[in-house]
Amino acid sequence: MKGILLVLLSVLFLTACQSEREWSFSEIGKKDLPGDALSYFQTVKNRHGNHMFQDGDQNMVYIYLNGTKQGEGAEYYTSFEVRAEEDTLNLLYKTEAGAGGSLKSERFYRVDGYKSYEILRIYENGKEAVFETISLGG
Repeated sequence: MKGILLVLLSVLFLTACQSEREWSFSEIGKKDLPGDALSYFQTVKNRHGNHMFQDGDQNMVYIYLNGTKQGEGAEYYTSFEVRAEEDTLNLLYKTEAGAGGSLKSERFYRVDGYKSYEILRIYENGKEAVFETISLGG
């Protein structure tokens, strides 16, 4: 009987710990990137797409959304959000084609707390996308 009670308490404890995962994100400027991330993102500046830099032992990643295409077919980023779903941290962004105006063709984000999740996914306009490059910084 004590064994069953111990197992139930353990399950409740683990469930409570998992539900208290904390994460946050913020858009940052290029000047706010740490040196290693900035250096890495400069090497992929001419590569259109999504790029990720993991900041060593820190519990954060930096995301670079790079819409380098110009003229017809150029993409501009209109929104970015992060949603947690069980063991998955979903990064969602929206783009639109157009002349630009006040829209940005490149954006940088810092996502904290991602190591609490087993899976990190990225979506463009509701469809799963990929990271063109990933750096496991030092």
